[in-house]
Amino acid sequence: TATNMLIDRLGFDYLNGCFKKLGLNNTNISRIMMDFKRRSEGIENYTTACDLALLLEKIYNGMLVDRAVSFKCLELLKRQKIRDRIPAKLPLDTIVAHKTGLEKGICHDAGIVFTGKGDYLTCVLTKHSDKDSKKAKEFISQVAFLVYSYYQGL
Repeated sequence: TATNMLIDRLGFDYLNGCFKKLGLNNTNISRIMMDFKRRSEGIENYTTACDLALLLEKIYNGMLVDRAVSFKCLELLKRQKIRDRIPAKLPLDTIVAHKTGLEKGICHDAGIVFTGKGDYLTCVLTKHSDKDSKKAKEFISQVAFLVYSYYQGL
């Protein structure tokens, strides 16, 4: 709903221009969220793990607009209530600033994992054919756990 409100107020051209200015060269929105009619016509929104990682890196380093905006974005991402992907298999006290995505056949999570041994980015974008996204969510949580284990030396 929030994304569609922004699209309605600012427009596709303005938002896509902002993406390019931020260096998100593979991100484009062409339809509102959940518009399955336009999606079935081949009109799709796109991004890449690389673009999402760049955006998260800018937020983490205080370079998304400025330090204050970056800090607000980071705090908002830390309050994500959906925890069935990146944080699912991590220790409960692990802080994760992340944004999930879920639409028919699409399941994503991209975020910053904060640990005592260093912070890192994890971005996993999936396309699938299951009705409930369970396998995609399990895959994302398993990737996140493997990355966490690697960085923690487990």
